[in-house]
Amino acid sequence: MIFANHPQIHAAVDILTRLLEMLYPNQANLDIVTVADIQRRYPLTGLGAPAMRAIEQAQRIVRATNAYQLIGLCEYHIGLIYLHFGDSRGASQQFAAARRQWSFVNATAAVCLSLFAEGRAQELALHHESAMTCYSKAEQRLPRIRFDPVKDNFRRFTSTLAHELAQSKESLRQLLQQAWPDQESAPPNQVAPEYVPITPIPTIMPIPVNTNSRWFRVERQRDTFLSHIPDGALVHVNSTPSSYDRDELVAVGFRDEPTTQGHILLIPFMHELSFVAVYLAQWTGPFVRRQEVSAVDFELDVGNGHEKLPATILGQITGHWVAQ
Repeated sequence: MIFANHPQIHAAVDILTRLLEMLYPNQANLDIVTVADIQRRYPLTGLGAPAMRAIEQAQRIVRATNAYQLIGLCEYHIGLIYLHFGDSRGASQQFAAARRQWSFVNATAAVCLSLFAEGRAQELALHHESAMTCYSKAEQRLPRIRFDPVKDNFRRFTSTLAHELAQSKESLRQLLQQAWPDQESAPPNQVAPEYVPITPIPTIMPIPVNTNSRWFRVERQRDTFLSHIPDGALVHVNSTPSSYDRDELVAVGFRDEPTTQGHILLIPFMHELSFVAVYLAQWTGPFVRRQEVSAVDFELDVGNGHEKLPATILGQITGHWVAQ
């Protein structure tokens, strides 16, 4: 459990509390449980069973009033409690619950605050894209605060929230850029690897073997190529596709011992084939119709880069099955 001495959590709880006090000054309610209440009442157990019972009781009492402003305030304080004790995901759910209540009475300023709070909780939970979405939505709603029916203390609140949103978005944007650097930012002598998309193999129910289809068992998975297909899985091959397209997955048979060690070795299941080895490969050449494919003139990624190999295309991979 992470407590409030964690600097990022402490800073988040502090700014979210100050913003709430700007928006709702002198709005203390004995029916609402706050971070200070939990700290004072349960110094040893923290957010344990006694605290959770107190929180649930407060929710029941406040929700019975049907006062949306008050219910939103209660949910927001519970979000602060969860955040204080390191439950960032629980906090984000509570801030979203507060926003729903405040939206019922068009409390735009409070909705902006709850969006910012949810964004901080999402960021602390390492959900960076969700956090950026929350920040952007809060920023979009800020100009509408002047239409909010409650106007006291809004100038200070609005300027502080706008400043915090701008800072949060900028720091988060830098973090996202560091996680996904642009290709242009690579070192001068370092060439970024070419991205070759891989068509996913869907999971399908077993179907009978016939003249147009075969099943193969995955005997060896050498690397991370299609890592979701484990050893022992069954792979379905359509023997009579109309064409082969770039990046498509195919089964390739070798009549002589290949020099290339393939990604995935396939063993015929319930049928015989006169090949020394069968590999699962990715078609890397151009689009070609099935009748135009010769036994030696095509380009594949079998497991040792892109090269032309003397092999036979057995068909198109259409799905796989993993026995439970």
